[in-house]
Amino acid sequence: MIFTLFVLLFFLPTNVWADDFTTSGDGVNNLFFSTIAFSGSDIPSNCSTPGCVEYDPSSVSYTPTDVVLSNGMVPLVGFGGMRRLPSLADRVSLPPGATVDLIYLYSNETGHPVDIGRILVPLTKNDINQGNLLNLVEISQKEVTYSFVDVVFNNKLVRREGYLLEYEGVGLVGSGSVGGIKLGSVRLKNPLKISQVEANRNQESGDILITFQLENSSPEYLIGISIAHHSYTEEFDMPAFSSRDIVYSLDLEHTDIGQIKIYNSNRKVECATLGGNYYAWTYSGAASVLSFRQDGGWINGAYLQPVVEGFCVERIPYAMYSEGIFISTSTAGEDDVEKEEHSVAGISSSLKVLPKTGTLNYFIFLFIVVDGYLWYSFIKGLRKYEREDNNTRVCSEDCENPNKGRV
Repeated sequence: MIFTLFVLLFFLPTNVWADDFTTSGDGVNNLFFSTIAFSGSDIPSNCSTPGCVEYDPSSVSYTPTDVVLSNGMVPLVGFGGMRRLPSLADRVSLPPGATVDLIYLYSNETGHPVDIGRILVPLTKNDINQGNLLNLVEISQKEVTYSFVDVVFNNKLVRREGYLLEYEGVGLVGSGSVGGIKLGSVRLKNPLKISQVEANRNQESGDILITFQLENSSPEYLIGISIAHHSYTEEFDMPAFSSRDIVYSLDLEHTDIGQIKIYNSNRKVECATLGGNYYAWTYSGAASVLSFRQDGGWINGAYLQPVVEGFCVERIPYAMYSEGIFISTSTAGEDDVEKEEHSVAGISSSLKVLPKTGTLNYFIFLFIVVDGYLWYSFIKGLRKYEREDNNTRVCSEDCENPNKGRV
């Protein structure tokens, strides 16, 4: 009887998986391997016109997105997929405006299909004060929140926390399948912003007065920010989240006065991962990515080893340019009146020429003059007549008799 049961259990088909993660939920039994890669795309044009930035091309460093996807996961990992090799598609050095693509790479060696429902990409270290990509990049159409995930490994809870960017999973991955997918992108921010640019000519001196505001919207202290505009140059530091009003004059005759150049020499690097010692599988800060297996729970992707920083974004030095600045003029008759700046009740407005609320009609003017002259002649004649007839008497026949009085 026992022999018969043994034969039935041994030869009847059963749902036995190659890894035991489904029943244990322990990452030590996981054979679905994954990692993340950083690649570059949409690098801004290197020029000195509005809408692009100027930078040293030799400072730019990244792996193109199509190269990462075509090479796959194998060149980036070791220890059978458990270890993430450092300095391979895990860092970029780019100017503001460039795009960093987030690539998810995987290999299914479980012996059965695995459904990946969710993916989390760490944007910070466990201690966000030690590394935070959000200081350098901006994310559109996605909200990033501070959270944590507990992963079981060798019967221990391994917690990964910080700002975790969540994406929809890759779905059902067949046994033995390898591949990769672009999850999304983040863009390098420009910490400097030019606003409220005004240019007005002083009619007495002929100089052009330039005013604008420069803002540092980042948490970093920017050292040696420089401004150049024709003969004007200035250099100064800008504390975090500060703004500065810039005012200067230019001795120029033409109305097209070009662009303002702002140069930021500060390099800034932020990293989302700190590697751990070899075989330190319970150190959560080294996990490159997290995946949710529908058949058992969260698993950590390949661990960055040895102890080095990885998944880094660097902003390189760059120059930015304002829009073109012009001194505008308007015509009043045959004279060009320069633009002047007026302030009324705290509201600044540019007034070129006062509005014409009425025009002079010469026929009406002539009528008024002639009419006035006629009235003047009439009144003058009337007064003369009154003077001539003053003390005039109308008498009767006996008016010469003083006793009869006057009528």
